[in-house]
Amino acid sequence: MQVDDDGDGEYEYFYSLEDFEEIWQYGTNETEDLEWEQDGVAPQCAVTNLDDEERDLSKYNRVYIPDGQIKDFAGSHLSKNYHWIFQIDGLGVVQSR
Repeated sequence: MQVDDDGDGEYEYFYSLEDFEEIWQYGTNETEDLEWEQDGVAPQCAVTNLDDEERDLSKYNRVYIPDGQIKDFAGSHLSKNYHWIFQIDGLGVVQSR
C-alpha cells in the first residue's frame, strides 16, 4: 500500500517488497508496446524497484503480455484475456489450482 498524504508525489510505503515471498506484475510494457496496445482502462505503471538489479529477479519481476495475445485499449485490461499466465514457461508462471 502506498499513500500520498499531501499530494506532492512523494509516497509513504507501509510494507517492503521483501515482506512477500514473490511479487509478479503482469501486463503491457509501457516502454515497448505501442500506445494503442496498452491497457487504456486502468493504465499501470511499474511497481517501484520491482525489477531493480539488486533484487532476486527470479522472485520479483514483471511479465509482459506475449506477442500473439490480445493487446488493445480494453483487451489488455480484461482478466478473460490473461489465460496466457497459465501457459508461460519459466519465471512468473501461475499454477492452476
